[in-house]
Amino acid sequence: MVRTDQKALKHLLNQHIHTYFQVAAISKLMAFDFSIEYKKGSENKVVDALSRKPDAELLAISLLTLNDMLYQQIKDTWIQNATLQELIVKLQVQPFKYFTWCNDQLRWKGRLVVGHDTQLRNTIITLWHSTPQVSLKLRANDVILVAVDRLSKCGHFMSLQHPYTTQDVAYYYLDHVFKLHEWWYNITYHTAIRCTPFKVLYGKKPSIHLSYLVGEAANEMVDRSLEARKAIIELLKLHINRVQQRMKDLANKHRSDRVFAVGDWVYLKLQPYRQVSVAAQPFNKLAAKYYILYIIDAYVGAVAYKLLLHVDVLIHLIFHVSQLKRCHEVPRDISHPPVLQLSNPYCPMPKVILERRLVKKGNKVVCQVFVQWLGLEADQITWEYLSELQHKFPSFQP
Repeated sequence: MVRTDQKALKHLLNQHIHTYFQVAAISKLMAFDFSIEYKKGSENKVVDALSRKPDAELLAISLLTLNDMLYQQIKDTWIQNATLQELIVKLQVQPFKYFTWCNDQLRWKGRLVVGHDTQLRNTIITLWHSTPQVSLKLRANDVILVAVDRLSKCGHFMSLQHPYTTQDVAYYYLDHVFKLHEWWYNITYHTAIRCTPFKVLYGKKPSIHLSYLVGEAANEMVDRSLEARKAIIELLKLHINRVQQRMKDLANKHRSDRVFAVGDWVYLKLQPYRQVSVAAQPFNKLAAKYYILYIIDAYVGAVAYKLLLHVDVLIHLIFHVSQLKRCHEVPRDISHPPVLQLSNPYCPMPKVILERRLVKKGNKVVCQVFVQWLGLEADQITWEYLSELQHKFPSFQP
């Protein structure tokens, strides 16, 4: 017989099985002959340690001396009382109201029954009130909060009381976990403030903690423990450095060292689908990987350079070294064709519209025009939306 105050367990053997985990668990339980009896929390007087009943917070601890003679006197009252004898015989067949007969003990709601013996009852009352007792009002912690460090996989276990709030969880985290790492954060150099938070708060540098030297501790066990901890930390640093070096070597296999000087000519690499102000391509998928030549105007940091671009270019002038490629032979003529983009303020004026067509844009049908630009060759003709063209050049009448 399994008695529980969890109502969900009452239907454990009758539930529908949906997962492989349930199949494995139920198959193991079927090897045992048992039944589950559900008792409400208010009726379950012997609540186990895992119960989460919120009002089960009074725990009375009574320190009494076992008296075998007193227990025998109580059993004698059962033998001398005919009514109780009839009740005991009846209880051996089936339960009766709140009385039970178990382990040769007659109980009523879990308490020993004392027969009609006035002197014995007074003795029990006197013994109960004259014996020193210790009553403690305790609230059991029935929830375990677990915080795991991602790097070391070290777990922190904290006991909580149910019910609890997010504020309670935050306080427990600060008191049991965060304080262990707070010193490390405060003594770490911050590039933004150019010093450590410890120095900002106290106006001095933090004290230096030297590594443990073997033999400093007087206790041999403590010495061995600290020595082993030091060896583990050194081994951890070795593994981390090895992994970092391996990642660096794998990344550098596809990279090359590039160093440029001011005045060098380089090709510029940009995203063809992102930029529209350096060079407009009718087919971005077939666009060149590098754009026209530009000259390096300044050296910015270790891996960045500033290029000398045209005034009509609407992007930042500083680029990472990975976006540049050295030009070993500079051509005599370097031409930068104008960018045919309506969003560009340096876009040339339209000259004439050669053709019109209707296209679908989203869920609407809009008009596109084939525009020839003023001052450009005849092969630099592009399709533009008529509404955008009229918005950009309101004085143009096609």
